[in-house]
Amino acid sequence: MPGGRDAGRGRLARVTTRALHVGLDLAWSTGVTGLAVVDDAGRLLGSGSCRTDDEIAAWLDRLDAPVAVVGVDAPLVVPNATGQREAERAIGRAFGRYGASAHTANRGTFGGADPRAWRLAERFGWATDPGTPVGGGRTLCLEVYPHPALVALFGLPYRLDYKKGPRERRQPGFAALVAHLESVPGLRAAESPRWAHLRGVVADPGPGDLDRVEDELDAVVCAHLAWLWHHRPGSLEVYGSAAGGYVVAPPAPAHPAVRPPRAAPAPRSVRAPRPATAGDDARRRPEVVCLCGSVRFADEMRAANRDLTAAGAIVVAPGEAPEPLTDEQRAALGQLHLRRIDLADRVLVVNPGGYVGESTTREIAYARAAGKPVAFTEPG
Repeated sequence: MPGGRDAGRGRLARVTTRALHVGLDLAWSTGVTGLAVVDDAGRLLGSGSCRTDDEIAAWLDRLDAPVAVVGVDAPLVVPNATGQREAERAIGRAFGRYGASAHTANRGTFGGADPRAWRLAERFGWATDPGTPVGGGRTLCLEVYPHPALVALFGLPYRLDYKKGPRERRQPGFAALVAHLESVPGLRAAESPRWAHLRGVVADPGPGDLDRVEDELDAVVCAHLAWLWHHRPGSLEVYGSAAGGYVVAPPAPAHPAVRPPRAAPAPRSVRAPRPATAGDDARRRPEVVCLCGSVRFADEMRAANRDLTAAGAIVVAPGEAPEPLTDEQRAALGQLHLRRIDLADRVLVVNPGGYVGESTTREIAYARAAGKPVAFTEPG
């Protein structure tokens, strides 16, 4: 049953770890909750979904090692009776221009009761103060939020569009999400027993399929953030406070925000196109093609550039920079190439022998999320 209640009962990869890190894409009240777990090396062991608190407890009981950190995508510490928490305002200031602001949470949202995430933390004895040391014998539960995390971790110009709308509009965003997660080396998502199913659903979704895997994929992001908090503490920070409520997310990005163009409304009536004239071809802009691929294929890139140029296309390709480069310079060059993709009508991936590296994988995901056709010199 794809992404259904029984999915959380699937087998996990063999655990060879001192501690686990869990992600919960928690339904605020009722509905489906996504579950995921990564090991101490950051490797995705398994994922699933369920509905009730007891089912969450049963899934946790089946884990074979202690849990160090839980990342939960749901309000956790909510003391305010009305209005927004400082956490939401801070996330909005840092990520609002990328379309990744946080939903408002207050006591009224939960009918005056404690949030579900807080009740789960009390039930399992989890600490909720982000100042709690990890590994001190008590599991730490953190409120996290996938949208801003994805923007910052993968340099996205705008949040991935996979949450709402028709299947045809959401599927490219899901495909980009899967590609981004597969590009995280330590996560090793493709080796997880459940991943092939999730990837297959995203590649060819039927009616309702995307809804059934959305929470599970978000839970994988949450589990990765839990692992980052433990092992890469400088990669995340606290927005808000332990007393007033907080969200853990990466530092505010510095790269430009680019909102995708909205789809034009359908015309009320469709006129027959006028006959083409000889002047149309002269006025039509040539196709712009962006080349992507590893710097090791410089000669193949030049050959592709020559062939496309000879065919009448405008070609934009990765620039050549002197080595060695700092990490900051490499990141800046990566962002510059995403802007080249923005300018292009389509993307051609130069991949001799079928090789596609980590950076190119991210560029492919970005292009597809932006609706750009992607082709390969050597299709797999």
